Amino acid sequence: MGLPTRRSAGDLVARRFGRDSAFTLTEMLMSVTILAILGYVLLPSVDSVSAQRMDSVARILAADMSLARSLAIQYNTQWAIQFDTTNNRYNLVWGGSGTSPPVPENPHAIGPPTPGVFQVDVAKLGVSTAGNNGVLYAGAAMKTSRTNVTNVTFGPLGSTGPLRSEDTVVWLTSGQGPQTKFSRVTVSWVTGQVWVDPPTMFTSINQMFL
Repeated sequence: MGLPTRRSAGDLVARRFGRDSAFTLTEMLMSVTILAILGYVLLPSVDSVSAQRMDSVARILAADMSLARSLAIQYNTQWAIQFDTTNNRYNLVWGGSGTSPPVPENPHAIGPPTPGVFQVDVAKLGVSTAGNNGVLYAGAAMKTSRTNVTNVTFGPLGSTGPLRSEDTVVWLTSGQGPQTKFSRVTVSWVTGQVWVDPPTMFTSINQMFL
């Protein structure tokens, strides 16, 4: 009869609890680690998608403002973007006197566009009829005095003067609480030129006026 073999401490633990149990614990730890890594990677991606959507909406708004400016110059009259905070919309409207020039066809309309109406639902830009992009038109104000306004009106020379003697800022938001993002669209009162700042630049409304 041979001598008993010496067992290591690891063999004794494995024999007592079973090697399968030790393997399952290892698998569980690996799974938790992988989930943590995926969460770290995917959450910023979701955040990035939200910022991209808001930036797209801001650029569409800027393009429609530039359209209003071009129409004002073309027809030697006033055209405006009017904001509807309650319904999260804006409208392109003629603001002159006499016979109205033709209103451009609305490329953002959901379904067949209504002749003579250029209304844009901010929350529907880039999504289906039932969708919501999560972007909110939050406000507009003159940059220096911070006086709230409900429109940006362009005159025959393409500027917002002389009715307005300071730049106009319009801001959009996405998200809630500490996760809220802001995107700014600025209109020069002198030239009527419009530019967009990326949403990653701002964390509060006060920064809209800097």
